[in-house]
Amino acid sequence: MILNGKELTFEEKVKIVNDLYNSGINSIDFSGGNLLLINDNIKLLQYAASKFSKDCLSISIPGNNLNS
Repeated sequence: MILNGKELTFEEKVKIVNDLYNSGINSIDFSGGNLLLINDNIKLLQYAASKFSKDCLSISIPGNNLNS
């Protein structure tokens, strides 16, 4: 997630996940770029998985650098 050309900190991303969860949002899709290549994004996904059920959490990635 980028705001004004700057990447949000991990703590800011966690706050967004918490805000969505506390607002009653019942599902989340993480998308954009190769988010699985950045360790903080993996930690964020793990954190989100602790809040939302597995049926309410999805990831959309472009598939670059995947081997068939």
